[in-house]
Amino acid sequence: MEYWITVLTFALIFASLSVSYNISVGYVGMLSIAHAAFFSVGAYTYGYLGTKLGGGEMFLPAVGLAILIALAISITIGAIITLLPENFVVMGTFALQVIFTTLLINTAGITNGVQGLAGIPAPIIGPYEFASRTQNFILTAGLALVSLLIAIAILRSNIGLRARAVREEPAAALSLGVPVRLIQVSFFAVGASLAAVAGCVYAGVIGFIDPSSFTIHTSVQLLAMVVIGGMGNPYGALAGGFVISVLPALLIEMNIGEGAAAALQQILFGAVMILVIMLRPSGMFPERKIASK
Repeated sequence: MEYWITVLTFALIFASLSVSYNISVGYVGMLSIAHAAFFSVGAYTYGYLGTKLGGGEMFLPAVGLAILIALAISITIGAIITLLPENFVVMGTFALQVIFTTLLINTAGITNGVQGLAGIPAPIIGPYEFASRTQNFILTAGLALVSLLIAIAILRSNIGLRARAVREEPAAALSLGVPVRLIQVSFFAVGASLAAVAGCVYAGVIGFIDPSSFTIHTSVQLLAMVVIGGMGNPYGALAGGFVISVLPALLIEMNIGEGAAAALQQILFGAVMILVIMLRPSGMFPERKIASK
């Protein structure tokens, strides 16, 4: 039972990441390959503050600082890459991801390089310390709920309607007076900030972080979660992130060995992607189910 609580805990973290990523890629069509970079901002902010300064009490200050850092970086980078032709936005965010990965490896004084940060304390929020498996599950469930509620609120707001116009026909939206670049950068920044919060929670739950958890592979995996779940639909993004995260544990439970389970996971992952693209290109939960309400 404890094993599955742990599996569900990490599934909720990645489901939250999928929801936050959907805000930029699904709502305004800003395809970023750097979401794992903002995830690392939160993880390393709490990892450093928690191990070097004040223990678990630094969790909330770390969340606040991580949001500020993510906002500063995403607004700056977003303002630059939105000036580029659409085809080059992916390349710009790809470069950002590569830079972050390189910094995590080479700034050993802060990140401890490839050895990572160990002994990250359990988060403390007010009088509560989230140290046990059940407490971690509650914390991540809260993270997923808050991320989902924020995503839904944005989608159903007036700016959410404008964002869909920006995604579908940016030139037409601009001609009607919609501030296209401002909306793109704003949604990019909101998604990045939520990813940073998820990073803080991840570091507090796992207790150890290293650069291998925040590579381009993680960003691509998050994109797959959103595509499979349903781009533009917060419920779909949450479901896609949750299902893809739980899949490896289900395969391991089949007692076929970790090596075979890893290989089978990659095969099934690719097969699911192909089937979704062929049979349900809008994902498991298309956006129209939300927009029609």
